[in-house]
Amino acid sequence: MLSPLRLLRGFRGLSPVRRVLLLEAALALIAARLLLHAVQFRRLTGLMNYPLGDGKPSESERALMRNDISLVIGLAAAHLPGETACFPRAMTAQFMCRRRGIDARMSYGAAVVGGTGLTAHVWVEDGSADVVGCEDLSRFRVLARFPA
Repeated sequence: MLSPLRLLRGFRGLSPVRRVLLLEAALALIAARLLLHAVQFRRLTGLMNYPLGDGKPSESERALMRNDISLVIGLAAAHLPGETACFPRAMTAQFMCRRRGIDARMSYGAAVVGGTGLTAHVWVEDGSADVVGCEDLSRFRVLARFPA
């Protein structure tokens, strides 16, 4: 684990925009983790249909924002106590993208593991562009998308 001083140096090395994004990601990840433990899944679907923000970024701005959002979610998740699984990461990515006018969609899928068990995974894409959790998706069957 990194020392607090090293963490502070790393934080200070980020651009001001990424610092704000990192703080937003950390808070959103904590909120998502709490919501997933405290609220029934069917009641969370309203949050997963977060409205699209008013902004209309260009394709190059969208790509930069997607990359920054993906980066800060990974950084925040790595430094928060406990494990941050794919679901809170996806909820955070979708929230951060959609409030900036990026039409990100969260997918919830399942795959057969070892012929007998199931595993679930949640990821976020902006059209065909990856945001978070988009590794090895070929084995997952999409069960739901948000917004629907």
